[in-house]
Amino acid sequence: MFKIANGENYSLEEIHTHQQNGGSVLRSAHVGNFNPSTLFLAQEGFPIILHEHIRGNAKIYKPAYLKIDGHEFPITDQTTLPLTHSVINEEANDEIHQIMRGSFQRPAQVHYESLKKLFPNNVQLTSQLFFEQNTFFQEVLEVLSKRFSHLFSNFVDKNGNVFNLAENQSGNYQEYISEDGQQIRIDREQIGELTYNYLRQTIDAIVGSGENPEGIVMKSNLYVLLSSLCEIYKGRNGVERYHPDNVEVVHFSGAEMINYLVKNQKQVEQNAKELNDLYVVVKKEFEGLLPNTLDFRLVPTGMIGRIITDKDEVSKKIDDLFVANQSLTESYGNRQESRGLSADEIRQQVLSLDDQAVSQRVLELYDRIGDLPGRIKKKISDVKVMLEDFESYREKIIGTLISTEIAIKDTYSESGALDKEITRIRGRISEISTEIQKTELSEVSQYDVLEHNTKFYFPKSARELSQRQLQDIWNYSVRESSKELKQEIEIPKNGESNSEFKPKLK
Repeated sequence: MFKIANGENYSLEEIHTHQQNGGSVLRSAHVGNFNPSTLFLAQEGFPIILHEHIRGNAKIYKPAYLKIDGHEFPITDQTTLPLTHSVINEEANDEIHQIMRGSFQRPAQVHYESLKKLFPNNVQLTSQLFFEQNTFFQEVLEVLSKRFSHLFSNFVDKNGNVFNLAENQSGNYQEYISEDGQQIRIDREQIGELTYNYLRQTIDAIVGSGENPEGIVMKSNLYVLLSSLCEIYKGRNGVERYHPDNVEVVHFSGAEMINYLVKNQKQVEQNAKELNDLYVVVKKEFEGLLPNTLDFRLVPTGMIGRIITDKDEVSKKIDDLFVANQSLTESYGNRQESRGLSADEIRQQVLSLDDQAVSQRVLELYDRIGDLPGRIKKKISDVKVMLEDFESYREKIIGTLISTEIAIKDTYSESGALDKEITRIRGRISEISTEIQKTELSEVSQYDVLEHNTKFYFPKSARELSQRQLQDIWNYSVRESSKELKQEIEIPKNGESNSEFKPKLK
């Protein structure tokens, strides 16, 4: 079974421990310009694999361009071709030579070499990972190409023309059609071989001085499966170092991968089924070499991208923010304990009321709406209207009443040492968060790192927190500072008032 799960409950330290204990960790990316979060993961020593098949105009990695000092400039005129088939234009050679101290023919080469200079031990092409397990990989590829030929979806010729797999395939041949209607017919028995050869030629074209590759390119799910299989198989002779029932692969995800494997429900169901179908076939073919369950944990990197920085002083500010949030959590716990009434107890009290008592309590709260915490005034106002059709909105009314009672209990007063401490910490959180949000996020590329020896910093206190915890703390901190930011934005500019609040977060 190929089991996909959201890895948002993993912390950076837990993933390091998993890796140090011999567990599999990967971050898959494309050849091109890396964002700071992926550069940071490489700096941390996690394995990075580079998918080579990407067009020069791909939005995220912009591989037809070089990014440095916040600027980007084209290094090829053939931006729509696959990166392995385009060539560097003459004007870009001088600029590249100043940074890389070398001469390159293809954009793919300069991107690959820039990363290898920075991270020689943990960056490699995806094809290189495959060929490290050459015999195993070739046999797996042959099995999958015969059973799932529709996933071998594109044929690329030596000129970089891409032929898409035609629909309704049948018979002994597989047809590929270009945008202008040209057709190519491939004997199904050749699919595995043509895919294998394309990957081999790709390595030669990027690492060496080989010609443009020609052959078949696989769909994304095959890359996901094969990279996971080759990683857990690598140097381990199957599962001899693991319990044969389960092996866990931790995979750091970019924005697209987390969407089609975890977030987008329609895509998730389809991809999960397809990956599991693929794995079942491979496991049966290689009985005893693969675990019963390959536990694929996809760790989102969105929060990592938000809190890493290339400035030590900014990292320390973010660290202060997380420490302050921890202090606030502890103070909340102490206060609730001292008051002797938990949120769960409040919930049970409200649930014990009959419908008439619930309605009466909502009306009482509406009568004193001016004294309620700001974030729930509208909720009470809306719920009062719902009382006219209590049966239809019963669940909504009771839920809002529970959250309101808890909020009232948590209203911050100036009485008591604990409440004063909580108010002080909240003020500190708001102050730090507002300051951080005014700081521009890092847009450092691998070329900036090469040129300026840039280093990335990750808050010390955040390393032991899961990605979910980081997200919750960050969102809370943004809410705490939003009032101050809004007040600043509402200051009239050129005589006009702008009341729209847009947090300066990406």
